[in-house]
Amino acid sequence: MSQILLVMFPFAIELALKSLWDCFHQAGTYDHRHDLDVLFQTIDRDAADVGAARLAQEQARDLWQEFQSEGKIDYQGTLDEFLATHARDFVETRYYELKPAEFVQLNDFAVCFFCVVFLLAGRDPASFSNLLGRTVPGGRPKS
Repeated sequence: MSQILLVMFPFAIELALKSLWDCFHQAGTYDHRHDLDVLFQTIDRDAADVGAARLAQEQARDLWQEFQSEGKIDYQGTLDEFLATHARDFVETRYYELKPAEFVQLNDFAVCFFCVVFLLAGRDPASFSNLLGRTVPGGRPKS
Protein backbone atom coordinates (compact mmCIF):
# COMPACT_ATOMS: atom_id res chain seq x y z
CA MET A 1 0.00 0.00 0.00
CA SER A 2 2.78 2.46 0.87
CA GLN A 3 4.55 1.79 -2.43
CA ILE A 4 1.35 2.61 -4.32
CA LEU A 5 0.91 5.85 -2.38
CA LEU A 6 4.59 6.74 -2.71
CA VAL A 7 4.15 6.62 -6.48
CA MET A 8 0.68 8.16 -6.64
CA PHE A 9 1.20 11.17 -4.36
CA PRO A 10 4.05 12.66 -6.46
CA PHE A 11 2.00 11.98 -9.60
CA ALA A 12 -1.06 13.66 -8.04
CA ILE A 13 1.10 16.64 -7.01
CA GLU A 14 2.43 16.88 -10.58
CA LEU A 15 -1.09 16.89 -12.05
CA ALA A 16 -2.26 19.45 -9.48
CA LEU A 17 0.69 21.73 -10.31
CA LYS A 18 -0.10 21.46 -14.03
CA SER A 19 -3.74 22.28 -13.29
CA LEU A 20 -2.63 25.29 -11.26
CA TRP A 21 -0.49 26.35 -14.23
CA ASP A 22 -3.63 26.25 -16.41
CA CYS A 23 -5.32 28.67 -14.01
CA PHE A 24 -2.78 31.37 -14.84
CA HIS A 25 -1.84 30.54 -18.45
CA GLN A 26 -3.42 29.43 -21.67
CA ALA A 27 -4.85 25.95 -21.10
CA GLY A 28 -2.56 23.12 -22.13
CA THR A 29 0.61 25.21 -22.27
CA TYR A 30 2.18 23.81 -19.09
CA ASP A 31 5.72 22.53 -19.09
CA HIS A 32 5.69 18.89 -20.18
CA ARG A 33 8.15 17.73 -17.56
CA HIS A 34 7.86 15.82 -14.31
CA ASP A 35 10.14 17.90 -12.04
CA LEU A 36 7.88 19.05 -9.23
CA ASP A 37 10.15 21.88 -8.16
CA VAL A 38 10.43 23.31 -11.68
CA LEU A 39 6.67 23.04 -12.21
CA PHE A 40 6.06 24.94 -8.97
CA GLN A 41 8.78 27.55 -9.53
CA THR A 42 7.56 28.40 -13.04
CA ILE A 43 3.85 28.87 -12.28
CA ASP A 44 4.40 32.64 -12.45
CA ARG A 45 6.52 32.56 -15.63
CA ASP A 46 4.68 34.38 -18.44
CA ALA A 47 1.42 34.18 -16.50
CA ALA A 48 -1.51 36.28 -17.68
CA ASP A 49 -1.59 37.72 -14.15
CA VAL A 50 1.91 37.35 -12.70
CA GLY A 51 0.84 38.86 -9.38
CA ALA A 52 -1.95 36.32 -8.90
CA ALA A 53 0.37 33.47 -9.84
CA ARG A 54 3.02 34.62 -7.35
CA LEU A 55 0.35 35.04 -4.70
CA ALA A 56 -0.73 31.41 -5.27
CA GLN A 57 2.87 30.26 -4.85
CA GLU A 58 3.18 32.23 -1.61
CA GLN A 59 -0.14 30.89 -0.33
CA ALA A 60 1.06 27.32 -0.91
CA ARG A 61 4.32 28.09 0.92
CA ASP A 62 2.41 29.70 3.81
CA LEU A 63 0.05 26.73 4.08
CA TRP A 64 3.03 24.33 4.16
CA GLN A 65 4.66 26.41 6.89
CA GLU A 66 1.42 26.45 8.87
CA PHE A 67 1.22 22.64 8.77
CA GLN A 68 4.87 22.50 9.82
CA SER A 69 4.33 24.77 12.78
CA GLU A 70 1.43 22.55 13.86
CA GLY A 71 3.77 19.53 13.75
CA LYS A 72 1.86 17.80 10.95
CA ILE A 73 4.91 17.49 8.68
CA ASP A 74 8.07 15.57 9.48
CA TYR A 75 10.09 17.23 6.70
CA GLN A 76 12.02 20.16 8.15
CA GLY A 77 12.62 22.18 4.98
CA THR A 78 10.46 24.58 3.01
CA LEU A 79 7.85 23.58 0.44
CA ASP A 80 10.33 24.51 -2.31
CA GLU A 81 12.97 22.25 -0.74
CA PHE A 82 10.49 19.39 -0.37
CA LEU A 83 9.51 19.68 -4.03
CA ALA A 84 13.20 19.78 -5.04
CA THR A 85 14.02 16.75 -2.88
CA HIS A 86 11.13 14.78 -4.37
CA ALA A 87 11.16 16.42 -7.82
CA ARG A 88 11.32 13.19 -9.81
CA ASP A 89 9.94 10.65 -7.36
CA PHE A 90 7.13 9.62 -9.69
CA VAL A 91 9.50 8.95 -12.57
CA GLU A 92 12.10 7.22 -10.43
CA THR A 93 9.87 5.04 -8.24
CA ARG A 94 7.12 3.82 -10.54
CA TYR A 95 9.04 0.80 -11.86
CA TYR A 96 11.10 -0.54 -8.97
CA GLU A 97 10.47 -2.26 -5.71
CA LEU A 98 10.96 -0.18 -2.59
CA LYS A 99 13.32 -1.32 0.11
CA PRO A 100 12.39 -0.82 3.81
CA ALA A 101 15.27 1.66 4.28
CA GLU A 102 13.67 3.96 1.71
CA PHE A 103 10.67 4.72 3.91
CA VAL A 104 9.26 8.20 3.35
CA GLN A 105 6.62 9.96 5.41
CA LEU A 106 3.53 9.71 3.22
CA ASN A 107 1.82 12.36 5.32
CA ASP A 108 4.30 14.94 4.02
CA PHE A 109 3.23 14.12 0.46
CA ALA A 110 -0.43 14.36 1.45
CA VAL A 111 0.15 17.82 2.93
CA CYS A 112 2.10 18.94 -0.14
CA PHE A 113 -0.74 17.76 -2.37
CA PHE A 114 -3.27 19.56 -0.18
CA CYS A 115 -1.27 22.82 -0.39
CA VAL A 116 -1.65 22.81 -4.18
CA VAL A 117 -5.18 21.42 -4.36
CA PHE A 118 -6.39 23.99 -1.82
CA LEU A 119 -5.29 26.75 -4.22
CA LEU A 120 -7.11 25.05 -7.09
CA ALA A 121 -10.28 24.73 -5.01
CA GLY A 122 -10.61 28.49 -4.79
CA ARG A 123 -10.35 28.79 -8.56
CA ASP A 124 -12.63 25.88 -9.48
CA PRO A 125 -15.09 25.28 -6.62
CA ALA A 126 -17.43 23.13 -8.73
CA SER A 127 -14.72 20.53 -9.39
CA PHE A 128 -13.61 20.61 -5.78
CA SER A 129 -17.22 20.11 -4.72
CA ASN A 130 -17.40 17.02 -6.94
CA LEU A 131 -14.16 15.72 -5.46
CA LEU A 132 -15.57 15.98 -1.96
CA GLY A 133 -19.03 14.82 -2.99
CA ARG A 134 -20.75 17.80 -1.43
CA THR A 135 -21.49 21.43 -2.09
CA VAL A 136 -18.97 24.15 -1.31
CA PRO A 137 -19.66 27.87 -1.69
CA GLY A 138 -19.98 28.60 -5.40
CA GLY A 139 -19.89 24.89 -6.22
CA ARG A 140 -22.51 22.33 -7.02
CA PRO A 141 -23.21 18.91 -5.56
CA LYS A 142 -21.90 15.75 -7.12
CA SER A 143 -24.35 14.44 -9.69
